[in-house]
Amino acid sequence: MTATVHTEPRSMERAAAVVRVGRQVEVGWVAGAAYVVGIGVLAALSPAGLAVLIGLTILVLIHEGGHLAVARRCGIAVEEYFAGFGPVVLAWRTREGLRVGLKVIPAGGYVKVVGMSRREVVVAELESSTYRAASRRARLAVVAAGPIFNVAFGFLLLVVASVVEGGRSAPEAIAEAWQWTSTVAVTTVQGLGAVLGDLGGYGSAIVDPSTAGEVPSRFLSPIGVAQISTDLAAHGPGPLIRLMAIASIGLGVMNSLPLPPLDGGHAAIVGVEAAVAKVLRRPALRIDVTNRVVAAVTALTFVLVIALGASALLFDIASPVTL
Repeated sequence: MTATVHTEPRSMERAAAVVRVGRQVEVGWVAGAAYVVGIGVLAALSPAGLAVLIGLTILVLIHEGGHLAVARRCGIAVEEYFAGFGPVVLAWRTREGLRVGLKVIPAGGYVKVVGMSRREVVVAELESSTYRAASRRARLAVVAAGPIFNVAFGFLLLVVASVVEGGRSAPEAIAEAWQWTSTVAVTTVQGLGAVLGDLGGYGSAIVDPSTAGEVPSRFLSPIGVAQISTDLAAHGPGPLIRLMAIASIGLGVMNSLPLPPLDGGHAAIVGVEAAVAKVLRRPALRIDVTNRVVAAVTALTFVLVIALGASALLFDIASPVTL
């Protein structure tokens, strides 16, 4: 599971039956009906699954909200902020012109920052407010905000969990939350390293999912998180809060990896751009994120993310995680 600053395709949206109510509100009746039915079926079949879906959506919106807040603080224009993808269920415009809303496919969310690439067509009056026109410091702040917000939110959840579980003073809760945050961050990186370090063993487990328990490390899909949530619910709210905190921190750490289109990849591009600009003495140099090298790395990253997600789903179905 990932969250990045990107442009949401509009082709699906054009196919949706969207009705404008007044000047600011859009309602997609067909998409809305499909959304209600889908959520209702999920709630009937798996209440834990619905809870996990809501929790993960919140984490992604916090991540994207970080990008949104910092971009606007830095004077960079933002066009859209949505939960989900695909056709519009409900959307409206704020006084500042930001289009906010809900889309029919409940798979996270996104924020559309204007001018992420050189090829994006932008009206002339907005060019000075685009991401590509911003200073390197501003661009770095925007891409770093998402992971930072996730880690910070996870830390706060861990503090809350310590308080809920009782028996700890505020300083003790903060110290414990910091230790948990550090451990989760390090373990996430180590887990990914273990998978990449033994691709043969991981591949064998994909061929025979019943051996998933023998892989050096495995990531959880939403199904796995739902399985654990069901078990943890019997122990009160504290463990469930900790689980959400772990997911938030893990999301932030994974997005910090220096691989485009992840946020860490965007940050790496800014860093490389700064170094090259200094060597060539070209302060205005900009690296186009759509060039062939970046595009190739982006494609490879997508393959890796999809492979990890699909294998996690396979493992959680064939070899459920138990506590």
